[in-house]
Order: sequence, then C-alpha cells, then structure tokens
Amino acid sequence: MKTLNTNSEQRRKWWEIATSQDEVDLFTCIARNPKYAWRSIAGVTKELGWDKAKIDQVLKPFIHNRMVIAKQTKKGLQIAYWERIKESLEPKNNTDELSEDEKLEQLNKQIRMIQNQKSKTQSAP
Repeated sequence: MKTLNTNSEQRRKWWEIATSQDEVDLFTCIARNPKYAWRSIAGVTKELGWDKAKIDQVLKPFIHNRMVIAKQTKKGLQIAYWERIKESLEPKNNTDELSEDEKLEQLNKQIRMIQNQKSKTQSAP
C-alpha cells in the first residue's frame, strides 16, 4: 500500500489508493452513501456483511494514515472518509493569528451570548 499524506490538501482520493476489492467495497460504503458522513461500525458490518475483525483489518492502514477518521461516541465507534468531513477537520478559529484585543473581543462576545441565553431561559414561563 502507498503512503498517504496527513495534510488535507495533499491527501489522495480513496480510489487512487484502494488496491483490493475489499478496500473498494469499504470506501464505497463509507464515502459514497449520501445519507451518512459518519458511519457506525455496526452499520458498516450490516451493510457489507462483514465481521468486525475484517473491517478492522481493512480499515487499520487507512485510519493510521488519517484517510479514515475514527471517533468514539456514546453509540460506539464512528468512522468517516476524510473528504466527507474535511470542513470539520479544519480549525474553526485560529486564535494564534489574532491580536490580544481581538481575542478579548471574541471572549466578550461569547460571554454576552451566554448571558443572553441565561436571561432568556430565566424569563421563560
């Protein structure tokens, strides 16, 4: 298997990397189904008819190279193809590039928002 880059601009597409029919089937399941960005392992096993050991075997190199992202949730392990969730992988707000005044203004905005939410919930009947 070829080495994958971890930088999202340099990551390759799954169809450029997949070398076996099992890999093609897995990526078709997790990357092409328009209903899901994140897939549960249970959903993937059901859709593909594979056991968990086979999924782990096929997934392992792709998770290691960050082509497939995994997260643990209350419902169990969830996986996603990086390109389907790439916007959520990028930082929402890079405060390192903000001046101290800009950071303080952002903090004040967040405080005001929280105070407004509290006052709305307290005034509700």
